[in-house]
Amino acid sequence: MKLVGTIIATCTVNLLISLDVTMVNVALTSIQRELRVPVGQLSWVVQVYSIAFAVLLLAGGAVSDRLGSAPAFLVGSVVFGVGSVMGATAPSLALLLLSRLVQGVGAAICVPSALAVLRERMPSEQLARAIAMWVFSASIAISLGPLLGGLLVEFVSWRGIFVINVPLVIGALVLLRPYSRIKSLDHQLAGVSPIRALAMWSVFRYSAAIGGIISAVNFGMLYALGIYYGRENSAVVVGALFLPMMISCGVSTMLVGRIRARIADSAVVTLGLAAQLLGSVLIAISWRSDGAVSASAVLLGFGVGLAIPTITANLLSAADGAVVGLTSGAFTALRQLGGVLGVAITAAMVDGAHGRVDLGATGMTCATALAIGIFVHFRAQSRERRG
Repeated sequence: MKLVGTIIATCTVNLLISLDVTMVNVALTSIQRELRVPVGQLSWVVQVYSIAFAVLLLAGGAVSDRLGSAPAFLVGSVVFGVGSVMGATAPSLALLLLSRLVQGVGAAICVPSALAVLRERMPSEQLARAIAMWVFSASIAISLGPLLGGLLVEFVSWRGIFVINVPLVIGALVLLRPYSRIKSLDHQLAGVSPIRALAMWSVFRYSAAIGGIISAVNFGMLYALGIYYGRENSAVVVGALFLPMMISCGVSTMLVGRIRARIADSAVVTLGLAAQLLGSVLIAISWRSDGAVSASAVLLGFGVGLAIPTITANLLSAADGAVVGLTSGAFTALRQLGGVLGVAITAAMVDGAHGRVDLGATGMTCATALAIGIFVHFRAQSRERRG
């Protein structure tokens, strides 16, 4: 029962952290209207959260390794919950951005500490399955986020995307609270140097490079599609248009374990990157039709669900258990920075005066980034074979 509670608590908060990316993209048009936000400033609603998340992840991982994973996770969850309450009641863009900043701080502590909680508390034979469930929780959020966000915006308010976080955060706190004793001073003083983490440098730099490229494409395209779909459609329709892409991501995440059992991990990552590249090209070609774009985006989601769990599992397997928080924090930080860069590039392609996105240019830019990712992947595999 304790193990089940640990998995539920960590997966719940991970789900919320991912929901707050996908649901906000759907709500952008409603936020713009109610708070009277210029289109050119809308990207900050996404960016402030992502920047705070990315910049502080390394510090969040260090806090987890020093204080203990469970207490760090609880602190991060509380901060994330406070940010959600602030967002639900924000009367202006400035206060909404502040709430997103607070949420980003909480997320930066939660993500690395959650993986450390699983690494510390799960038996070795169950760890891989627990990590897969943790990764899948984000895929569920990505799958349900646009539709759930659309329903909340349409029938409640865009503020509902923040309100929904609060009871779930409280539930996670209750489940994990009994295991939240802070590490003793001796353990804190015996903290592991980042120097030890450099022993796995080759694995880390490869994982960070591929993960960063995938995040740049994924977050950038999510932002672009949020604006593109929302130009003439209701929030519910926007959510429905996102749904095929998100479901495909969830499906591939569920299947990735079976696929990895049959083919090499390098082939799984290659397949994931190739699917995303093809999807980006098809989006660039089919930009005149909402339905065609939505169908093309299925390949993007499917590729993410194959590549990211595989890269994450390999990285955590290579990491020293004493610095798993720091390792996962650094990895996620670089992924988030990739996402920030992707949204920034996409935002530059938005016609601020009319709220239009050049999906042709966006799709080809993403395809170029993924082609670079495939080159990096093949080069890393070649070096590994040479020993």
